[in-house]
Amino acid sequence: MFPQPYISPVVQSLRRTVAIALIVAACLAIVGQKAFAQTTGTSTSPLSVRIMDASGAILPAGSRFDAKNDLQTDLILGQNTVGPYRLSWRNAVQGSEMVVVDGRLLQAGRDYTIDWSSGVIRFSVPLPSGELARVTYSVNTPTAVRVLSASYVPLQWNFWQNDNGFLRISSLLRAGDSPASPSASDPRTYSALQFQDRFHLLPTSDLTTGLFLDMHGQDWLRRSGFLLDSTATMRGASFGLSYHRAGTLFAQQGITGLNPGQEIMGLTGTLTPLQSLAIQLTARQTDQLAAESANSLTDNVNTSDRLLSAAISAKLPQNGQLAAGSALETVANAHGGTSTLHNMVSLSHPLAPTTNATLRFDALSTAPLKASSGATYTQSAGIDVAGSLNSGIHFDTAFINRLTPAGFANDQKVSLSAGIPIDKNQALKVDTLYEDVLGNTGAQRNRSLLLQAPLQGLRAQLSSGVEYTGTPTNRALVGLFDLSAQPTKGLQLIGTVRLRDMRLHTGAPAPDNVNTYGVQLSYAPLAQLQLTGALYYNPEQNGQLQQVQREDFGLQTRVGLLMLQARLGLLHNLLNPSRSDTANFSLGFNLTPWDSLTTGLQAQNLFGGPNWARTYLLSFTHHFNSVFDFSLSGSISYNGALGAQAQPQYAAQAQLGIHF
Repeated sequence: MFPQPYISPVVQSLRRTVAIALIVAACLAIVGQKAFAQTTGTSTSPLSVRIMDASGAILPAGSRFDAKNDLQTDLILGQNTVGPYRLSWRNAVQGSEMVVVDGRLLQAGRDYTIDWSSGVIRFSVPLPSGELARVTYSVNTPTAVRVLSASYVPLQWNFWQNDNGFLRISSLLRAGDSPASPSASDPRTYSALQFQDRFHLLPTSDLTTGLFLDMHGQDWLRRSGFLLDSTATMRGASFGLSYHRAGTLFAQQGITGLNPGQEIMGLTGTLTPLQSLAIQLTARQTDQLAAESANSLTDNVNTSDRLLSAAISAKLPQNGQLAAGSALETVANAHGGTSTLHNMVSLSHPLAPTTNATLRFDALSTAPLKASSGATYTQSAGIDVAGSLNSGIHFDTAFINRLTPAGFANDQKVSLSAGIPIDKNQALKVDTLYEDVLGNTGAQRNRSLLLQAPLQGLRAQLSSGVEYTGTPTNRALVGLFDLSAQPTKGLQLIGTVRLRDMRLHTGAPAPDNVNTYGVQLSYAPLAQLQLTGALYYNPEQNGQLQQVQREDFGLQTRVGLLMLQARLGLLHNLLNPSRSDTANFSLGFNLTPWDSLTTGLQAQNLFGGPNWARTYLLSFTHHFNSVFDFSLSGSISYNGALGAQAQPQYAAQAQLGIHF
C-alpha cells in the first residue's frame, strides 16, 4: 500500500469549483440548444471579434483628429450592446458632441449618455452588430487628455444567443503594452479561454456563470477565475446572489470584472413595499488571497472583509427625499483587524422651483478587534443650498461642521457661476469661490475669481483670474492667464502663464513659488505641411510643479507617395543641470493604391545620455476597401547604458481594423 498523497483544501476547493462550472456550462448548453431550436427570432453569425481596453470599454474602430479645429471624430462599430464604448479623449468639451447612426442624429440624454471624465459613451438601446456610429466632438479645452490603453482582442463563438440567454466560448489575447521580456508572472500579456453563459431559469430570474482559464503559464490555477451571478425579481422585491473568485495572477479583470486575488460572496435584496419607499440590504464577504510562496500553485486566504449594510430611501411630498443607512464592516487578518460602523442620514427638500436644500449627518467609528485601545470617532453635519437664480447664474452654499480625532473644523463655502451674454453667440463666463475652513489647528482660506471672455475680431479667447490659499504659516497667490488664438488661417497659438505670489522671479528658480510659462504653436503654411512647437518653463503636471524646461518640435508633411512625421522633445532639469531627449520619426510609402509601408524610429537620449533606448519599427498595411484594412508590424528594441552591451528584443503583431 502506498500512502495517499496529501491534497490541500484549497486545491480541492478549486477542483470542485472548476468541475461545477463545467457541469453548469454543459447543462446550460443542452438546455440552450433546445431553446435555440425553438426560437423564431433572427439569427446572427456565431463568430464575432471585439476590441476592448483594460476597463472593458469597447475601443473605437477608427478615429480622426482635425488639429485645425480641435475636432475629434470616432467611428464606433456596434457590438449589439449599449456599451460602454470608448472615445479617443477624456475631459473633452461637454455638449459639443454630434452622434450620428445610420444617417440619424441622436439626442443626448434620450438616445445616449457620455461620461466625459472617463471618456465613454453608452446608448439607450443596443447598437446592432456591424452598425456604425460616428461621434464628433471638440477637444478645445486644457483638461482634454488622449486615451492611450492596451487593447484586448477576444475572438468568441456563440453556441446560442437569443432572448433566453447565451453560451459562448472565447479565446482572448491582450495586445499592446507588452513588457520587454515577458515572464510567466507578468500579467500584461496572456492568452486565455473563456466559457460564459446566461440563462433565464424562470421568467423573472437570471443565472450567469463564467469560467476563465489562462494558459500563459504553468500555474494556471492562480491565473484563472470563476463567476456566478443569480438574480430573481418578484412583485415588490428583488434578490441577488453572487460568487466571484480570481487568482492572484489573474489578468482578465478588464474584460470579466473580476478582481485579481479576491474571492467574493455576496447577497443583496431590495424591498419596495410602497411606491415611494425602498429598503436595500447587503451582505458581502471579500477574501484577499495570497500565495504561500513564490513557487506556490494555489492561493490561500490572507484577509477577510465582511460587510453588512441596510439603507432606506423615501420620497416626501413636494419632491422631498429622505435617505438613511447603516453599515458594519469587519476586516480580519492574522494581526487582528478593525471594525467600522458607518451611519448616515440625509434630508433634501426644494426651497423654490430652482433651489434645493440638503441636510446631512455622517458618523464613522472604528475599533481594533483585539486591542483594547485605539478606537476613533468622526462625524460631520451640515447643510447645502444650491440652485439657479436664472438660466445664466448658478450658486452653491454650504456649511459643514466636522469632528475628528485631531479636533473640530467648520467649513463655510460659497460658489457662484454666471454667464453674461455679449451677443447672440458669445458670453462672458465668471466663476467665483469663497471658502473658509476654521478649526483648532488654525484657519485656511480659499478664494478664486476666474473670467473667460472671447476677444471679438481677433478670433481668440482669453481666460484669466486669481487663486488664493492661505494658512497661518503659508500663503499662495497665483495669477492665471490662458490665451487661445487663431490670428490667421493655418496658424494657432496657445499661451499659458501662472504667476505665483504675483511676482516675476529672475535668476535661478527657487524651490517654491516659481512661475510657469508656456506657449504652443501650430502652423500649416501649406495644405500638406504642418509645423508644431511648444516651450514650457516650470510646467505643472497632474497638479505637481516640475522645475524643468520642456521643448517640443514636430513636423508632418506629405509629398506625392511619401508621408513624413517627426517629433523631437527636449527636457532640461533646472535644479540639477541635466538634459534628456525623446525622438519619434516615421516615413510612409504608398506602394500601390491599396498597400502602404511605414518605417519608424523611437528613441530616448538620441543625442547622448547615461541610459538610452532605440526602437525600430516596420509595418505593412493592405486596404481591402474603404472601411477594412489588415496590417502586419514588427519592431526591434535596444535598451542600453554606458559601458553595457544592449541585447535586441523582438516583437510582431497582426491587426484587422476599420478606418475612415
